[in-house]
Amino acid sequence: MKFAEAVCLRFQKELGVIPNVNLHGDAHLENYAVTDRGRGLTDFDDATIGPMVLDLVRFGVSIHLACRANGWQDKAESIVKSFLSSYGAALENPELTIPPPELVRRIRARFTTDTDRLLKADEELMEPLGEPLENFKTQFEQFVDQMKVRYPDLPPYFFEMKKAGRLKVGIGSALDEKYLVEVEGATKAREDNLLLEIKGVTDLRGISCILLRKAKSMRPIVIQALLAYKPYRYTGFIIVPRTEGSGKEKEFWVHEWYYNYHELSIRTSFQTPRDIDEIAADVGVQLGLGHPRHISDTDSRGLRATMASTLEKYREEIEQTITDLTQQTIAAWDQFRAEVSKQKTSINRK
Repeated sequence: MKFAEAVCLRFQKELGVIPNVNLHGDAHLENYAVTDRGRGLTDFDDATIGPMVLDLVRFGVSIHLACRANGWQDKAESIVKSFLSSYGAALENPELTIPPPELVRRIRARFTTDTDRLLKADEELMEPLGEPLENFKTQFEQFVDQMKVRYPDLPPYFFEMKKAGRLKVGIGSALDEKYLVEVEGATKAREDNLLLEIKGVTDLRGISCILLRKAKSMRPIVIQALLAYKPYRYTGFIIVPRTEGSGKEKEFWVHEWYYNYHELSIRTSFQTPRDIDEIAADVGVQLGLGHPRHISDTDSRGLRATMASTLEKYREEIEQTITDLTQQTIAAWDQFRAEVSKQKTSINRK
């Protein structure tokens, strides 16, 4: 959130003219995922509505960091330009499609069809709930009721809970409240059991220039449907009411968990600068299509034109902000590592 607020402050004088759009909220290379069903930016916990520059700057900085991590610093600026050009092309042509990047093809070639092995691996991610399973099932019924209305043709046992556990994976979200639930699926056979992820909704009130800040479950559900190349199936919500001693009510959103799922790593995923360039172009198109997408094309047509002119007008400032915040990010990380090293040295001396 500190990064997003830094972008808000950088463009605070222009916020009145920079269009507000559907924002991913945490657009960076390591939030690009490849699955059996699709590809593109995922992890929509911070999705909201706000100025287009937030996603553009955040992703641009991740390009610089990935190039630096791989020794390709001299390629970063040209890749950022490619990213912004792809974004602009999608604003101009809302029907634009591009082939999947070569890196996506290589990742999918490693996927397996052994669902039993994949299911066992995902079950190992489940940690104890910390509460009786029956209590958890009671809250989960909110989601099941929503699915029965939306998917009346599914078997009545489809969302019957088989297993559930807390989920603690991911660097930035390790402390967030998350759960993994295994349900019956289309048949009683184990191989088509389905996994669902339940995630606490992020409170974004530390970001001043966005429009939707409160931790409401419909925020990521609605915006991912507009931004994702292939939106999640089986999305819904669970609201845990406030009880005595629990503070306030909690809102969670639910979506399908994919067996074959691979998120990129800036240090290990890329073989050449071209890999980063192709992923950046793909994300540029995804954001260019999704940022202005409304329920009706009539609503988004004028917005796309305004966004295209805004991109042209502020492109140089966007690129400079990306460069500046990259340096600040690197400096902050170096300072953090130095402080950790200092603390370790102090502990060892004791």
